[in-house]
Amino acid sequence: MRQEHCLATTVRWLSASAFFLLAGACKAVTSESIETAIRACTEAGTSVETRFMQLDESGWVHLTDDKSARALSAMETVASYGGTEFRPAEGTLADFFDAQRKTPLKLRFAAGQRVTQTELSAALESRSARFALQHSSPPASLDVEVVTFPDGSLVMKCSLAATGNLDSGDARALLASQAMAVVRDETEQTSFGATRHNLRLEAESPEIDASIEFYDFTEATELHTFFNERGVDNTLTSLMSTGLHPVPSEASQ
Repeated sequence: MRQEHCLATTVRWLSASAFFLLAGACKAVTSESIETAIRACTEAGTSVETRFMQLDESGWVHLTDDKSARALSAMETVASYGGTEFRPAEGTLADFFDAQRKTPLKLRFAAGQRVTQTELSAALESRSARFALQHSSPPASLDVEVVTFPDGSLVMKCSLAATGNLDSGDARALLASQAMAVVRDETEQTSFGATRHNLRLEAESPEIDASIEFYDFTEATELHTFFNERGVDNTLTSLMSTGLHPVPSEASQ
């Protein structure tokens, strides 16, 4: 994301205090693949088919059960359990982490292949469609769930784990370009050196609802040291969970 674009959309929709916060956040450069994932998971009004097309064009593919994907999955598990503060029921944390890295990943689609329109259409015919995606540059994983409500509307939930540069300010600025405003922003330091941001957003249209929960592990040196000592080259820098409703579908139009 170019800094000038980031600031332009921010000025248009957010308060003065939020503007200065985002101005600092936008100095960092988020990779195209991560920015595309944020847009696909948060941009209001875009059809679900277009979202997956954009992910495909940015290099997101079906999950592969390889060394990198297993390491990222294991890091996400440890971080979600509380980082180095977590104490497994049996053995050490290192034993637990190594066991997680050896656990095969469940694959539902052809590993390393793009999401086809046929796969997406078939999944949307069910009440819940789930896709596990990955990207190699930077190493990242994206779990996407599209749920159909009884009234036919769709909600899109995403879980993004990244080893690259991801900032909650980027997602906030992207949402700002869609006329969404932050109505709640809770920030806290966790016990393992991470920063947790819980954002609640509202759009101009009262029918649109969105939320973001973001964990920033950039300064979690203890966690990075633990992963590096276990032989991980690209350590986890962020986790993001999002929810967006409604999400339009070309099939229902």
